[in-house]
Amino acid sequence: MQAFRAIFAHPGTKSMTTAALVGRFPMAMLGLAVTLLVVTETGSYAIAGVVAASLTLAGAVGGPLGARLADRYGQHRVIPPLLGVHILAVAGLTVAVLAGTPMPLWLLLGMIAGLTGPNLGAMVRTRWAAIAANPRELGSAFALESTLDEVAFVVGPPLATGLAVAVAPWSAVASAMLLAASGGLWMAAQRRTEPTPSQTPASAGPSIWRSGTLQVLTLLMLLMGAIFGALEVATVAFAEEQGTIGSAGLLLGSFALASGLTGFYLGARPGTWLLTTQLLFGALMLAASAAVLPLINSVAVYAAGMFAAGLGVSAVMIASTQIIERSMPRSRLTESLALSVSGLLVGSAAAIAVAGSVIDLAGSSGGMAVGSVAAVVGVAIALLARPHLIRAETLTDSGDGAPIRGSAAAGRVESAAGTTPPA
Repeated sequence: MQAFRAIFAHPGTKSMTTAALVGRFPMAMLGLAVTLLVVTETGSYAIAGVVAASLTLAGAVGGPLGARLADRYGQHRVIPPLLGVHILAVAGLTVAVLAGTPMPLWLLLGMIAGLTGPNLGAMVRTRWAAIAANPRELGSAFALESTLDEVAFVVGPPLATGLAVAVAPWSAVASAMLLAASGGLWMAAQRRTEPTPSQTPASAGPSIWRSGTLQVLTLLMLLMGAIFGALEVATVAFAEEQGTIGSAGLLLGSFALASGLTGFYLGARPGTWLLTTQLLFGALMLAASAAVLPLINSVAVYAAGMFAAGLGVSAVMIASTQIIERSMPRSRLTESLALSVSGLLVGSAAAIAVAGSVIDLAGSSGGMAVGSVAAVVGVAIALLARPHLIRAETLTDSGDGAPIRGSAAAGRVESAAGTTPPA
């Protein structure tokens, strides 16, 4: 606990962290809420998957663009207008589905909503990167943020499911938007912890996407997203098959709870493992558990399997974000983190669409198998990329061992990996 007390000794961090947590609940609620709404109105998981995918894929594009604007002009200037358009688009999507309008309108509104959703997770991590006094503090801060991500996923899915079942499907969507507005505007008001905007235009210098480190980690995040997306829609279908649709949120919550516990442990003991070892161990744990889920026919056993799978999630997420922080320019850090999150979103959207179609044909176990395959591929990539990631992780300044910062840092990391763009 001493590690967490140290990071919260910095002024304004408690308020900043709470605001970001509230604003990230929609991350855990909106996809499931929209899925439940569309399934209720149409009876089709395939249609629900396509609509949810339109929102998520657009978010994969909009997140880095919004993050680039935040790096350049400041978070307080960027968050409010993005939130305004986002909430209006989600409200329009809800009304359009309830009114039975043509599906293309649903997809259009879903894309607008996704494009304008602010990436508060990347923004709060950028704030921590500017605040933390040393690598151990930053490790605890990033682990804390991953744990809070999982807190949102523990509480969000049961809340969305409970509202959809007990009140109406639209109420889950409305609640997600209320939380998005509250947390986002509160976050924008936290000027004391906001990083100074970059004085360098975002277009200056080589594209950060040419970073081999960022490419590998974004690909791993894409596969992680595929696991999340497949398990989300497959778990809803599994609960329905078992005659306990209300348990879907609790089953998804058990997955997130386990990940949150891992994140808390890693945050309390920063530096225990090499980040690359931590990443590989988490990927192996996730793959082994996901491979068993399609074989389970009991709700209780399925909950245990989801818990076991979730134990590996934070290990992968925390390691990935810390390696990105060490290897990418500070002036482009929010954008770099948002690109990795985009990998999650793309993988999730693709898996939701694919798993939804498979579920309509072969039931929930087929949808789970989509996630199992993604987990196995993720382990293979982590093994192949391990030498590269170790080099990216261990390049530090010769003085105090602090992570390398700025554009020169990125150049040194990518040069070691043999991926430096030509001048």
